[in-house]
Amino acid sequence: MNDFTSIYAPIAATGKLDGHPEPVILALQDLFASLEAIRKDVPGLAIDYVLNGESAQVLHDLRTGKVGRSFEYLATPGSIVDYYHSVNSKSDTRVLNARVRLYQLLDKPDIKPEQWQRLAQVFAASYPDPKHDYYAAASFASSVPEWLQVLLADIVITMSKRVKFGTTLVGPQAHLTKSFFDRMVSLASMSVPAETVFFERDALKNNWHADNLEKFWRLKDFDTEWITPELTLVLATSLSNAGRVALLTFLGSDEQRLARYSQTVVKLGLMAGKKLQGDARLLLSCLPLENLLPHINAVLLGEGSNAERKLAAEMLIPFGVAAEPTLQAALKVENNAAVKQVYESVLSRLQTVSGMAEQDNSFDVPAWESLVTGKIDEAEVVAILQQNHADILKSAQESADAEAKENEDPTYKGYKSVWARNRLKEVNKIDVAVFPRIAAALNGGEAVSRKLVDYQLINHKSRIESVAGFDFGHFLRLSSLTHGGGNNWWQIREYLNKAFPQGIDLRVMADAIIKNGRNEKAAYVQIADEYLGWMGSDAMEGRDADKVWPFFYEHPEFLQEAFGLTKNKTSSSYGGYQQGNAVQVLAMFPKIPSEWLPILLTLALEASKTLREPIQQLLLKMPDIYLRACEGLVSGKHEIRTSSAKWLADLQDERAVPDLQAALKKEKRETARAAILTTLKKLDVDISSHLASKVLLAEAESGLKGKMPKSLDAWLKVDVLPELVWQDSGKAVDAKITLWWVVLAQKLKEPGGNELLDLYLEQTTPASRARLAEFLLHGFINEDTRHPSHAEAEAEAQKGAPQRFKYMQHWYKQYPDYYAQYANATLEMAVAEIKREVMAQYLGSAIADKGLLALTAAVPATTWVQLLQTYMKEHPQRRAQIEAMLMAAAKNNDPAIIQFILSIARRYKTASVQAKANELIAVIAERNGWSSDELADRTIPTAGLDDSGVLSLSYGEREFTGRLDEDLKWVLADDTGKTLKAMPNARQNEDAALVKEAKAQFNTSKKELKQVLEQQTERLYEAMCGSRVWSQADWSEYLQAHPLMQRLLQRLLWQGLNAAGEVVFTFRPTEDGSFINADDDEIDLQAASGIRLAHTVLLGPEQTQVWQAHLKDYRIKPLFEQLKRELPPEITPKQQAIDSFKGYLSDTYTLRGVFTKMGYQRGPAEDGGSFMEYHKRFNSLGVAAQIGFSGSYMPEENIPAVVYELGFVTLRNGKPTYTEVYLSDISLVLLTEIYNDYALLASKTMGFDPDWEKKTPW
Repeated sequence: MNDFTSIYAPIAATGKLDGHPEPVILALQDLFASLEAIRKDVPGLAIDYVLNGESAQVLHDLRTGKVGRSFEYLATPGSIVDYYHSVNSKSDTRVLNARVRLYQLLDKPDIKPEQWQRLAQVFAASYPDPKHDYYAAASFASSVPEWLQVLLADIVITMSKRVKFGTTLVGPQAHLTKSFFDRMVSLASMSVPAETVFFERDALKNNWHADNLEKFWRLKDFDTEWITPELTLVLATSLSNAGRVALLTFLGSDEQRLARYSQTVVKLGLMAGKKLQGDARLLLSCLPLENLLPHINAVLLGEGSNAERKLAAEMLIPFGVAAEPTLQAALKVENNAAVKQVYESVLSRLQTVSGMAEQDNSFDVPAWESLVTGKIDEAEVVAILQQNHADILKSAQESADAEAKENEDPTYKGYKSVWARNRLKEVNKIDVAVFPRIAAALNGGEAVSRKLVDYQLINHKSRIESVAGFDFGHFLRLSSLTHGGGNNWWQIREYLNKAFPQGIDLRVMADAIIKNGRNEKAAYVQIADEYLGWMGSDAMEGRDADKVWPFFYEHPEFLQEAFGLTKNKTSSSYGGYQQGNAVQVLAMFPKIPSEWLPILLTLALEASKTLREPIQQLLLKMPDIYLRACEGLVSGKHEIRTSSAKWLADLQDERAVPDLQAALKKEKRETARAAILTTLKKLDVDISSHLASKVLLAEAESGLKGKMPKSLDAWLKVDVLPELVWQDSGKAVDAKITLWWVVLAQKLKEPGGNELLDLYLEQTTPASRARLAEFLLHGFINEDTRHPSHAEAEAEAQKGAPQRFKYMQHWYKQYPDYYAQYANATLEMAVAEIKREVMAQYLGSAIADKGLLALTAAVPATTWVQLLQTYMKEHPQRRAQIEAMLMAAAKNNDPAIIQFILSIARRYKTASVQAKANELIAVIAERNGWSSDELADRTIPTAGLDDSGVLSLSYGEREFTGRLDEDLKWVLADDTGKTLKAMPNARQNEDAALVKEAKAQFNTSKKELKQVLEQQTERLYEAMCGSRVWSQADWSEYLQAHPLMQRLLQRLLWQGLNAAGEVVFTFRPTEDGSFINADDDEIDLQAASGIRLAHTVLLGPEQTQVWQAHLKDYRIKPLFEQLKRELPPEITPKQQAIDSFKGYLSDTYTLRGVFTKMGYQRGPAEDGGSFMEYHKRFNSLGVAAQIGFSGSYMPEENIPAVVYELGFVTLRNGKPTYTEVYLSDISLVLLTEIYNDYALLASKTMGFDPDWEKKTPW
């Protein structure tokens, strides 16, 4: 019985409920009771409609009454999404229980088919308009009646999902049967097979929840009673492309099913859709060729269309020479020229695959040994747990007291939290008697229930990990204690990065995980998720290949899943296994296993660009791989032709020249032509005939027949393009050619340069191409940074100011603390605020035209640096544009540009820009045959100084010189030696151009000097922290002999080392070029083979004092401090942090100022825009110092802040990770330097506050 008598009394009084089974009536009453919220009579009308087919107006009431709410009142019937609305838990439970009771009657006569149909129509009518409620996901198959979709989805998907989320139900949940399905289908009018509902996806608004529809495929006996091979052939024709992809997924998710339905898979592979064709080919490659030949032969020998015969031929590629007879037979009877060409191309590739497969496919798999987990001192573990318990109990009590006090404060208007007091209750429930059991569990003893283990208790300060003998096995057991016998993979990753910096054999890892609680399959999947899942690229970075590839050699099923060779879904990683990561794994193999060649050869030309390029690189060393690349030259897709040409350029195989030349004759697309010509040039083929001015003009006229790229046409002033001049003749380049080169560069979209464009520009004079380069660079920047005019901003501000003024007053009244700046708001303030906002708006972007930056390498280096510095300072959010301009500038080998990019690589606030700078430095270094450090040493600008340290400036008849004083400031003098404050103006008889050039040179020298001082000081400091050792020869040639660097070196102490790395002497360079020790004795630098910077840690207390006295006597002002450093406290082997100044109180603005001055950068913003650390990066060492604090939000406000610990984390692509480093792995010099930063920070605070935990906002 239920208590809804009053709701249903009117309908009961009519007698319309009479004669219907009572269990049905009671279930429907429970189901519809909540609809009273729409209108009091709606529940009765709904029952009347379902049972009797009357009161049909209720469907309209449900659609229009309280839009979207009836769907919630009925507990989201038929929803396939993972999110669901809720009215309240009591109502939801009642409604869901009612549906369970109804579905238990699916195959019983209590409810007639027509009544089930009408119930489903009620459910469908409750659905909100997707425009109003995105989460409803009402329909997924346009060819199936909505009511049938909703009913089937509710029985199979929604109910199982809601049960999963913990809803209490009465009795077992019913399952959809074939007989019930058939009865429902008989009521539906459909032009397609009813089973379409299980696969169709064409009405889905997105695919986020499409996986839930696969629950249909898990119906009992679905493979045998519901679906047949004949039916799937019909479905392949009637389904949409989205439905066909789903059908293919189903057919390929089981090996036996794939074999049984191979004819359907072949048919799907012949249909339109690149994904469908590709997935089908991959699946078919897993089957024996003899199983497929009947179906493929039927297509090749007459049944298929031209397009289908081409696709059928390509299905044979993975089978190598075994498929040759089939294709040869088809080729004999084929009449279509285009199809014949495909057959011949495939035959060629079959031979390629077979030739590669014949290579030695044996692998010398490294042996491995299990980790042996010993015993740790259980008494020590118990003592640590007792200490942890006391610590967290004290902390919890203090937090609970503070929370209660805050809540009792009558002036406090915020949320009254109970979190701290609830946490105190949890801590008080910790049973100290279980501590010995926890300790025993770490030694492999009986597992302890998760309910008895507190996460903070066992992980507090990582104390347990410091117990002698603690290893990976203990860590896994420790992790499983708080994860119900499982493991937290994030914690495992962090531990392994510290315990095994060079990596651990994945088989050893799997063995350890299995031995410590996980089943074999779960352990293997966990590892595959880590390396093939969405974070796989990060997991592989820096790993020893021999510790990775053997696992996947022994478990190829995970690579098969990544490449789509099976539709099995073992991955629990977000988005499944990634093909790109699978390629990275294969790149770690000593050689490519032959079974992967077919899929790699296919993807090498047909995959997306991001996947295509790494596969092509992976295949570079394969024999005769050029043949596969040449196949792409005749592809119907220009992007594949272009990619193939670039691949051939990397292959450097002269045998491809005839194919390239043949392709060039036919090629019409300018981007593909450019790629082919570039490749031919790299292969030392004479392409001068293609560079003749007449040929170039003809190409330009042809290329310019089409429309100008829309983005470029919007801003490029064609009529004022600077004139280029031919190098050989001195004549002007036709304006059409110049314009075409700009358009071509835009289309190629390679800001870092293109060899063909470089060839074109090399034929012009340096001065003319420099003018064009500056014109384009300035134009690009101007277009990219356009803002509204002052007049436009003023007009908008005047229009919106009155309303904004009202808002200011309202905001301050409602939230005076947060909007204190509006305490004295005025209309003028509102105008100014809106004007600033409008002026900050960008009116456009030039990123679509980044390709033309390829023509800007000739911009003078100082101009490049100045423009980049200004742009990066004023527009830091335009990351893509900054990266594109850095790529273009990097083509210029000028030292000023190289040093600028080096400075960005060392430190920049945007991680991706810093990473790009590091990539470019590696390219520049390789281009010059140097290491990154050698590049930095060899490209230090001189600021115009000659070897004697003099800058010469000429006005013609008058000469001037510039020198640096002791403080590295410019001293300007005329030819009489008289000191000048500035460069004088020109006299009437002096050449104005020469005067202008001299003044420009002096300004450039001043800028270069500033850059060198900043960049080299920072670089030398990092060299000291990393104990970098120069060879004596390099130090002398590139630093001591450099007119600027020698001045910096004189303000630092150095040590000479012998070949064994032992200190031979400590010295200081002097102004006269000699080298002296602390006793003023001159030393012979030739006695040392290496040189490094000195430091108090390396000198010891006695020598430190001696050198301090020496520097004081000579009044040497150190470039940076090397001697006056406080040593850090002693550290333990596994210590990760120093907390000497934890609890020192300050505010966020003060800390930010100190951190910034010391060269630290804000840590990454987490969820909600908060950050809790500052970093100082040491790229050459692969680490970043990290000093934590209580946190701040972006945008920042000045709030109380507390200093936390000092530690170090690893760097990945120049970006700090979350992987902490043991302090024992940090050089003592670096640790000392950062500890002194830590101490300096503390000295700028208000000091230690014993109540610091109560002083922060959270």
